[in-house]
Amino acid sequence: MRIMRIVGISVYRVELPLHEGSYKWSGGNSVDVFDSTVVAIHTDTGITGYGDICPLGPAYLAAYAAGARTGIAEVAPRLLGLDPTEYDYQVFHVTQAIARQVFPVELNIDDPRFRAGLERLRLLGLKMQAAKRQGFLFGRARRLALLAQIAATFLRLFLLPTKQNTMPADVRMAPAW
Repeated sequence: MRIMRIVGISVYRVELPLHEGSYKWSGGNSVDVFDSTVVAIHTDTGITGYGDICPLGPAYLAAYAAGARTGIAEVAPRLLGLDPTEYDYQVFHVTQAIARQVFPVELNIDDPRFRAGLERLRLLGLKMQAAKRQGFLFGRARRLALLAQIAATFLRLFLLPTKQNTMPADVRMAPAW
């Protein structure tokens, strides 16, 4: 089986207008559009995956949307050439390295059952998408059965033993990548 590789990443800024016209809250704050970001990850097989981030407006944290795009620009070159599925696990490792700095326990992402559970969830997600294309009665019955399998898989992942983490003497957040 051929391994798929990431060959390009496109980032788009999108201003999403609010259906209501504007969103207002205390202190006279309001927004008319949400500064959002859409990311397209292109592979050498012609498959493109999409993701997005839409903060709740710049008045909560003005730099959030621009910061997200800056973070993507920082990380994107490191993703070129990776298998997109493997990228998911790299995200877990970076997240663990950050969490390890401030939490006394961590997920045991090196446990083979963890990776197998994530792969099972990915495959169940694909089956769920296919079930949505089926007719109403059969599609709904299939989705319910898949939902039960997804819930059971999440539960098994949740119940995996954690790893103890010795807290550093000086708790301080540092970049992990």
